[in-house]
Amino acid sequence: MQTHDLKIWPEHFRAVASGEKTVELRKDDRRYEVGDELLLHEYDPDTASYTGSECRRRITHIDHGGPWLHQGYCALSIANQEESTEAQLMLYRLALKAIATGELVRCDTLQHAQTIAKDALMLVESKQVGVCLETLDR
Repeated sequence: MQTHDLKIWPEHFRAVASGEKTVELRKDDRRYEVGDELLLHEYDPDTASYTGSECRRRITHIDHGGPWLHQGYCALSIANQEESTEAQLMLYRLALKAIATGELVRCDTLQHAQTIAKDALMLVESKQVGVCLETLDR
């Protein structure tokens, strides 16, 4: 995983920092990968200087080119790293408890369900379910 230092104009910075904006359109010149981190530095084009504000976001999905983007550009879906980590831990906790108790897990999307099932299956196969439940319940 890489960290990409990028300029971002104030109006876009505020929207990303607040969580309102969750996609960045960028020139596809940095070999972005899912899991990479964006370190976004607020840059004011009127003063041609950085404001000192910055925020970090994790790339969760990438669209390259295609009929919706010009060649050489990409759309980066981004998430607040702390929030996405907390949400993942909550989903894992639900999945592990569901396995332990035989209950069903409610998922928001099919992709969430597939991810939870895959990760939970790996934990079951490695016989780490009990250990993970104990760790998550602390």
